[in-house]
Amino acid sequence: LMKKNLKRLRSEQIYSIPVRIIFPLIFLLILFLGLRGRVSFKSPIRWGTAFFSDHAFANQLGLNPVFTLGRSWLDAKNPENAVYNLMDDKEALAMASAALNAGNDPEYPLLRKIIAEGETVKMNVVLILMESMAMKKTGLVEDGKKLTPFIDSLANVSAYWPNFYSAGIHTFNGVYSSLFGMPAPMAKHPMKDMDSQQKFGGIATALKALGYTNYFFTTHDEQFDNMGGFLSNNDYQNIISQKDYNSSEVLSTLGVPDHVQYREALKKMDEAVKQGPFFTAILTGSDHGPYIVPENISFVPRANKTNEKVTEYTDWALQKFFEEIQSKSWGKNTLFIVTGDHGAIIDPVYDMDLSYNHVPFIIHGLPAKKYENLGGQIDIYATIMGALNASYTNNGFGMDLQKEARPCMYFSADDKLGCLDQEYFFIWRKDSDPSLYKYRSKDTQNYYSTHTSRADSLSAYARSMVQSAGSMVRSRKVIK
Repeated sequence: LMKKNLKRLRSEQIYSIPVRIIFPLIFLLILFLGLRGRVSFKSPIRWGTAFFSDHAFANQLGLNPVFTLGRSWLDAKNPENAVYNLMDDKEALAMASAALNAGNDPEYPLLRKIIAEGETVKMNVVLILMESMAMKKTGLVEDGKKLTPFIDSLANVSAYWPNFYSAGIHTFNGVYSSLFGMPAPMAKHPMKDMDSQQKFGGIATALKALGYTNYFFTTHDEQFDNMGGFLSNNDYQNIISQKDYNSSEVLSTLGVPDHVQYREALKKMDEAVKQGPFFTAILTGSDHGPYIVPENISFVPRANKTNEKVTEYTDWALQKFFEEIQSKSWGKNTLFIVTGDHGAIIDPVYDMDLSYNHVPFIIHGLPAKKYENLGGQIDIYATIMGALNASYTNNGFGMDLQKEARPCMYFSADDKLGCLDQEYFFIWRKDSDPSLYKYRSKDTQNYYSTHTSRADSLSAYARSMVQSAGSMVRSRKVIK
């Protein structure tokens, strides 16, 4: 009997070992999922995950105060969110106000009321932010890869700006700056931290006031980069993302390929136009690793490298989309805008290489013209409103590129800030000395010591703009 009991006891002990290991692991996994909030691979829970309606108060009620407090504390500890001091806030705002020809509102020094003459032209607006679409991938520059024959041909029959730059080097920079006219805040993520829980205005808000329906399309999880929450808090009525597509069409963590996204966008726009004019912003994802060329389509690549084949595919998909739009009854009454969310490093010359920020900007639907003036993503909002001849309040940093000329253009790469005019490219670095280059000829000689006044002028312009934007966000005075 004793032997039987010992044998049974050993058996129970052996059995209890995996139980004692497995159950705590399961508990820890559940606890981890509870902390993370979501099972989605690309994004944990964000404050925007709680947003479910068009009403800010209802959305705020859905936010857990413990989460909000914890998130605020973590944001404050993140070195990327540290308040940058490029110059004094008041000095920066005064310089930015003067440079933008703003009014004298003491609370909103950048405020400009744009009053258009004549009637508003209520054309539909389709804005394409193409993933990693650097100018060097196109045939629009001498040293381009010539991977985008359709984009090249579109530029020749459209309003086109060859000297155009993305605000930063991340997709979230491209979305934020293109849709809201705000510069990239260096390394800080402008749509995720708790300071972002405020109204920013921008294209959707201005066009909604004119009776436009609006859409935002992304190929992947809408909560990645908190895009869904941030945009829904800023008058985006319809956000179409990975959840809205057939799971069999999802190719990777980047979601569905471009041609599938365009197909869905056409369906939605066909429905929207029955109610009146619409604004559609489309963020593509195919031209980003992991590079996957979709199968069972008519696309035939010419390149040998997979990443270049994918770029060719994105151009092919864009062409098919454009042709479909032009065949629609509403196609001729549509502004079709193409740019990149940012560029890509291709044959770099400088440590802050221009290939990462130099992107195309094309508006089809305006008279064909090549504009040599400098511009950037922060100007898209103002330029669209100008193209529609619409009155609106501009409290951002953009200019109407059809009517105004910038003295220089600025952009960032996390810990670097760049600013260029038609001859010189200035680079401010957080942890090392500044430089001044003659970028047109790819000259790597540093002219800072011999052309200090030119460098200081470019530096002051860029620093005043970025510092002013940070001040406005912190004081919650982005929109009046």
